[in-house]
Amino acid sequence: MGIKGLTTFINKNFRGWKQANFKEWDHIVIDGHNVCCMLYRKSLPWALGGEYNKFSALIEEFFREYSFNDPVVIFDGASSDQSKVTTVRRRREECMSDMKAIQDEEAWDTSDTSSGRILPPLIIATFISTLEKLGIKYYIADGEADKEMAALANHYKCPVLASDSDFFIFNLKYGFVHFNRLHCDRNDYSLYYIKDFQKQFKLREYELCLIIPAFLGNDFINGRFYYYSTFLEKLSKHATCEEYFRNCRKDMRILPQDYDNVKKFYCDLQLPDFYTRGAKNPTSMYGLPEWFYSSYKEGKFPVELLDAFLNQSCILPRVVEAIEYESAWKISRAIRQCLYHVMGLRQVTETIRVRSEAAVIDELVPAVPLKPPVSIHDDFFCTRNVDMLRSLLLQILKCNELVQEDLELLRDDFKLPIAAAIYWYQNLDNPPSQRKLVMCLLLSFLKCSEVLPREDFPFSRVKPSTKSDHLKALHVFAQWQCVYFDAMSLNYLAREPFPTTSPARLYSGNVAMHYAFTSTQNEKWLDTTFVCKDSEWRLFNQLLYLVTGRDEEGRVGKHCL
Repeated sequence: MGIKGLTTFINKNFRGWKQANFKEWDHIVIDGHNVCCMLYRKSLPWALGGEYNKFSALIEEFFREYSFNDPVVIFDGASSDQSKVTTVRRRREECMSDMKAIQDEEAWDTSDTSSGRILPPLIIATFISTLEKLGIKYYIADGEADKEMAALANHYKCPVLASDSDFFIFNLKYGFVHFNRLHCDRNDYSLYYIKDFQKQFKLREYELCLIIPAFLGNDFINGRFYYYSTFLEKLSKHATCEEYFRNCRKDMRILPQDYDNVKKFYCDLQLPDFYTRGAKNPTSMYGLPEWFYSSYKEGKFPVELLDAFLNQSCILPRVVEAIEYESAWKISRAIRQCLYHVMGLRQVTETIRVRSEAAVIDELVPAVPLKPPVSIHDDFFCTRNVDMLRSLLLQILKCNELVQEDLELLRDDFKLPIAAAIYWYQNLDNPPSQRKLVMCLLLSFLKCSEVLPREDFPFSRVKPSTKSDHLKALHVFAQWQCVYFDAMSLNYLAREPFPTTSPARLYSGNVAMHYAFTSTQNEKWLDTTFVCKDSEWRLFNQLLYLVTGRDEEGRVGKHCL
């Protein structure tokens, strides 16, 4: 997001790039959401729905390669700003052309990295879990994070690392490291200073730079089209902002409130709440319990959940799916309805994809009361009564008592994923007919970090007659990702009665689709997968038994559908 066309113009015309020496600074402030998305889209394929294990390894490699001193990663938070909500919705609509492309086999190329408009839904969760593994500090901002990052960078006397064009305009005393140039220029000529921009384009005071977003627009202001070179030449003819307005305001049609809003956005910088008061002592909690708000600020809830609370509306994340079916997010709606109830909401407007169309629609979704009713203000949430909270989680995921007993026998890192998979299986269309895809998903749980016999899913071998089967598999796996997204939110809401297992530990679209393809080509595909009936085979059967009620050795459970 940012100022339309500014990045392209600067890449083509700016001559003041400097070398970024990260050892020079004691800190670096990183735009979490921006760098997360850019890392994925530059290096990993998107058409299979998510390569979380490879993404986690890529994040580790990135931080290892640049050896930042004391990095601080800041993510955008929930926002009640309707102009921002409008921008996010528009971008959801724009990504639908990518959604159409995956319906065609020529788009299924695992070497094709993401366009950036559609990304897997669990990448933020994967990014955060990897930061925790690396011991890197991260925080969730109150709304748009740009101002907080700019203020913190000036305080720490270090640059911001991002690719958002808004940072070309902020008065960052120690510069802005542009992510795209960091990767394309191995000499790391990626450091930009606004003062060098002013010097090259003869802008005699900083305030003249603020006219650029005021006239051309950003995420909050509808801009007007103009050629940058001509526009900057006109600006350079004036010594001050006041002089420009006296001579050109009528000609350029800048509204006074637009300039005032821009100046407030780029100049009214305050250190973030987490820095001045600490995450455990927030100044604004939106009427939420302190434990909930503090957990949210620590990255324990997706932004979409707090958006729903603040706005009674929620734009659901993008997901790679087959458009001929209902949105993959429909399968986990019952979980969200319970979440809405627990958070004290009556209804939420969800922005979701329309069935059989590459378009989005608003749907009014009522909260579903639990019996007895439950609220995040109840004592057992505040005191963290683990037994009651675990029972609540399993009740919402439709795990009966027999399943709960078997779940207790699992390794801790499988408990939440399998509870989510049980819910997922029960809510698939004709679950018994999808059993083979359940097996493929469980194999991803076990083998997503292994090198497969074929490195990439063999799209070239997909016959037109089986194309619909592979789109169906893609969609079913997308449904599991949506369920796990909401199951993680539920687990955090229940104050983590189960460990929250990172998606990097569980899912690879390439692995899952590889097994889905192999299962259609070879009747003995499981025999080739498990060469010997060892402990991994026994674990596979244990997981399969829990999810579907029967395993490959003939054992049938009482909880079988």
